[in-house]
Amino acid sequence: MLTAITITKTVIGSAILSIPYVVKEMGYLLTIIIFLVAMTLNQFGTILLLKAKNLSKHSNFATIFYEIWPSRMAKGLGSILIFLNNIGICTKINTKV
Repeated sequence: MLTAITITKTVIGSAILSIPYVVKEMGYLLTIIIFLVAMTLNQFGTILLLKAKNLSKHSNFATIFYEIWPSRMAKGLGSILIFLNNIGICTKINTKV
């Protein structure tokens, strides 16, 4: 539980700290448009994931994938996507030029 909280604090903290830089580089109007698009896509994806979870009666990505596409490849793909998501969260890419 402590690890999950630490990762969440890291991801949210770095995102909040980078917002002023993003606004400075992109301007107010484009920033608001991009944030609204990202918010809408996030909301839509969350709703789809919750519907899939409720229909499949499972709560993890790999087993939900397996219920949608019953094959070993689908379960493996779900596990790979979880792994890539965790790697993306745990690594920081320095984009400063």
